[in-house]
Amino acid sequence: MKKILSLFAFLFLFVAITCEDEPLDEGIEGNQQNNTSCEQATLDVADAALAFTNIIDGNYTELCTDYVNALETLIEACGDPDGSIQQAIDALGDCQDPETFNDCEAAENAANLAQINLENAPDEEYGNFCTVYIAALENQIAECGDADGSLQAIIDGLGDCSSVQNDDCEMATLGAETAQAELENATSDTYNAMCSAYIAALQEQITACGDPNGDIQAIIDDLGNCEAPTAYEIGDIGPGGGYVFHVTNGGMNGLEIAPSSTEFQTQWGCYNMAISGTSSDVGSGQANTNIILDFHNNIDFYNNPEQCQEFVNPVGVIQSTGDVAAKNCDDLVFGGKDDWYLPSIGELSLVYDNLVSQGLGDISEGAFCSSTDDDSEVRRMWVIFFEEGNTTTLWKYDLWDYRAIRSF
Repeated sequence: MKKILSLFAFLFLFVAITCEDEPLDEGIEGNQQNNTSCEQATLDVADAALAFTNIIDGNYTELCTDYVNALETLIEACGDPDGSIQQAIDALGDCQDPETFNDCEAAENAANLAQINLENAPDEEYGNFCTVYIAALENQIAECGDADGSLQAIIDGLGDCSSVQNDDCEMATLGAETAQAELENATSDTYNAMCSAYIAALQEQITACGDPNGDIQAIIDDLGNCEAPTAYEIGDIGPGGGYVFHVTNGGMNGLEIAPSSTEFQTQWGCYNMAISGTSSDVGSGQANTNIILDFHNNIDFYNNPEQCQEFVNPVGVIQSTGDVAAKNCDDLVFGGKDDWYLPSIGELSLVYDNLVSQGLGDISEGAFCSSTDDDSEVRRMWVIFFEEGNTTTLWKYDLWDYRAIRSF
């Protein structure tokens, strides 16, 4: 936690430096009645920031409050045309001692402040603030994790901080990417604020970089008025007309399985050749489906399904139907959605845990097949029996039941 405190102290000091080097002159006319001049307010902020770097046990809240008061006076005396001073005030919040934060919360606050300061850093200080931002992001990864890799992607984009990358377009792009990552992890309670912040960041990106193809504006238009998406619960009818069986981000994102009216029975696909790279993990069904589709396209399966036939003792040669279950799922259009796919075995297990075992949905008993290939036997794939939720592998050439899912 002391590491985080030192990051806070270093980061807050920058506001005083920027205000001293580049005095604000917007808004002064409207604040002439204030007894503190802009110059004096800037000096007071510098003093408060320096004091804030000398935090000792027990005086965080006091020094933080002094610093917030100085920043508020600075806004009154000098204005805050780009909102950066208010951002620093907002980041400080109620001056709760970070020692009482949970480690993840403190790490997120430190990273947010580091980003604000890097975006406003003068060229000669870019390397220092870039290094601090990377340290803050690494600390956030250590304390909070980085499931989607978005934080590591920002670190990778910053490189070794050896060159000045602080031109307006690059920094605006970085700000938009960060705001997007935060929006993707928003809950129903925070969505509106994070969406508005993302739109503001995109508008800054347009101003700094241009938008010749209109792609950035299209994103802004799609976000609309930042009304939070519907928060779904397990068992609800999802946005694609399926049954919701997994939710994240307070129900705004998740997985739904198509209803029984879309259920079909067929062969899995080519049954005598190895397909590598499929996974059993939750969240891998779409990637698995793509792997299966690419494999069958690459061998020209649909024009020559006989290549996937072989003699199976004691039955004989089992004919290929020329059908691929993953393609049927990929081709499905239902509920106004066309992004359905064949689920992984991990995703089907969630269907059992969250729907079938709870008496929800319209899932029938029997074996339902997944997009997860059996690595040890090319002619088998993983299936689940919805009677008890047991998983095993079965022959790809037999006719089995399939149900598509989609993410939202």
